[in-house]
Parts: sequence; structure tokens; C-alpha cells
Amino acid sequence: MRIVTSADEYARFARARLPEAFAEKWISLLRPAVQFPLAGAQGEPTALRLGGDPMLPDDVEWPSFEGYGPLSFIAELDCAAVAAVGGVGLLPESGHLSSFCVDERYEGPDKTVDYEWCLTEWTSGQVIYVPEARTRRPRLAPRWLEPYETDLRSARAVSTPPSTRWDLIERYFPTEVRTLADPAHPFWAEEFVSGIEALRETYAQCGGYARPCQGPPEVRAASAAIDAGRSPHINVLDEAAHWQVLLQIPEADDLGMIWGDSPVAYWMIRDDDLTTRRFDRTWFTMQN
Repeated sequence: MRIVTSADEYARFARARLPEAFAEKWISLLRPAVQFPLAGAQGEPTALRLGGDPMLPDDVEWPSFEGYGPLSFIAELDCAAVAAVGGVGLLPESGHLSSFCVDERYEGPDKTVDYEWCLTEWTSGQVIYVPEARTRRPRLAPRWLEPYETDLRSARAVSTPPSTRWDLIERYFPTEVRTLADPAHPFWAEEFVSGIEALRETYAQCGGYARPCQGPPEVRAASAAIDAGRSPHINVLDEAAHWQVLLQIPEADDLGMIWGDSPVAYWMIRDDDLTTRRFDRTWFTMQN
């Protein structure tokens, strides 16, 4: 089955399977995103570089996690190339974003904490934004840290559907909750639920709804923000509405990015931090 990428295609899919009013409400929840599925064609700009050595200004330190050591460089986003395909309003119009995370790849003798424990901490994944005007140079990885192989990806604008998790569905459809409670509702039909999942591939992505392996990363980020005292909300779903997918990266066996049982790495950011370009306040998680 071909992967659905446009809002029009999702709309046709929903209208053919859901009651009219419900279909239109579901369609209104679609979010734009940019995905990076394939190597760019000749002459097409590179929007995402996976692996290799990061390009950093001389005065920017390599990110690290106390007790673990230096984080692995995972990917670099070219903000201008993302904007050129329509963007998602998430990124600056120029400059570069480099993403790092813990991943068991560092083998230094100073490592004293377990990799899985690191993943419970806020700074286990970090993002560095470098404005276009800054001079960047290739930075070799620290000793004991083997870089990943390199892959260059092009960008395409897409649409992404919302989660079918029940508590989020209640939030999305507050006036239809009683109707949706009926397991015979067309929304829960195998044709619709499995169809949406089959049409949605887990690609590297910026913006839109995250493609979860477990619970929605937006909800996980919200819970972490409340626990850390970084949220004015008490209800996790109220807080989740403020979180965006800055970058989603599935593992890539051919590059050596093998992190477990088909895991996906997520760098999430709150909307107010996005507005003020506080990329240093991203929240990271990895799901299998």
C-alpha cells in the first residue's frame, strides 16, 4: 500500500470510512510535518544529514551527560532546506540544528552510569542551534566515541494524523465521547485503525504528530515537564498540547544506528521554548 503524505489523501481516506461530521473533525486535526525519507536526487538540497562528524563553531563544546560522557552525534537539520519545501513553522529560516543523545556507543573508562538510566534524565539528548552567520567546522568525535556512518536525506512536506489513544481522543472529540465509547463506532473499525497505521511510515520527521512505538511522546514530554516543575499545568494532557516534535529519528541499521528493538529517538520541544529558540531546553526520549 502506498504511503499517504498529503492532507487531501488522508481526507479522502477518512471521508470514505467515517460519518461525515466526524470525518471533517478528524481531518481538521491533521498536522503538517516535514519528513526525510530518501537520499536526495541529483541537484536536490540535503535537508537532513545523519551521522558523520558534526559541524560546530570552535567555541561550542561537544555535548555530554555527567557520569556517562560525550553524547553521540545523530543528525543535522538544514533549516533553510526544510523551509524550502514548505516547512512547518518550527524552525528558523536559516542555520543548522545538530542533535545528540546517549546511545551506549561511548566506551570511555570514566563512564559510571547506565545507559538506560540516562534515558530517564532530561538532558540525555541535546540540540545545538548554529545561526547561518556563524563559522562552522567539522568536529571530530571525542576519544572512545565511534561516529556513525553518514547518510544524506532530502525533505518533503507531509501531513500526519492524530493518535488513537483513548484519553487523547476524548480531548480531540469532547462532544462525541459518548458516541465514541461504542466499540462498534466506525472510528474503531479495523479498516480505519489498521488502515491509518499501514498508510503511515516511521520516517525521520520534523513537526507534526510523533509516530509512537509506545505512548505518544507528546504525553511523555508533558509528564516529564510537570515532574520537573517546568509546566504551569497539573493535567498532563493540558501540558501535552504545548509540545511539538522537533526531530524524530528511527534507527538505521545500515548506518550502525542500532539501539534495540526497532526503536525511535525523539527530541521534543515546548511551544514557548520554540518561540524563543531555546533549543537547549528540548526533552529527549527513545522508544522501542
